[in-house]
Amino acid sequence: MHCVAVQPDRPPDSPALPLHAVTEATLGRWRDGLTPPQQTWITTQGFEARWGQTVTWPDAEGRLAGAAVGLGALDPSGAARPNTPGDEPLAFAQAAATLPAGIYRLEEQDLPPGWAFEAALAWAQAHYRFRLPRPVSPPDAAHPPRLARRRRPPGAGEPNHRPNPGARPD
Repeated sequence: MHCVAVQPDRPPDSPALPLHAVTEATLGRWRDGLTPPQQTWITTQGFEARWGQTVTWPDAEGRLAGAAVGLGALDPSGAARPNTPGDEPLAFAQAAATLPAGIYRLEEQDLPPGWAFEAALAWAQAHYRFRLPRPVSPPDAAHPPRLARRRRPPGAGEPNHRPNPGARPD
């Protein structure tokens, strides 16, 4: 699992990567908004906007430029067709598990109506891991922690040190 974040409140000019939600019906229109090299890249990757399918594409310098998650066969209102797994925004949980590490900005204009909160929640839940707490024992006042003393090996004699001429005698 990669450590990533969805931050829909970041401005479009921030360094966060755009994360687009694409349905099978909007795939062609969405792809037409990309540059020709990006369109070729996405077509070559076989992205068909199936539910939970993800794709990334590079910019002109070869760095990651953006990502998309497929929502499957949804009608324009955001309702799923019968017998399809895309009837809820859990596709974003799948995306959180498969996209490379980075900070992603949810492109809310691509989301079906009312899905922004559910998409962010699904993303966050994909990163949740339950761990049992470790038992904490209270410090023992009778035996406080101490540093170990360094012992001289047998036969080493007294340490060779010079007395401090400015030290006061005890």
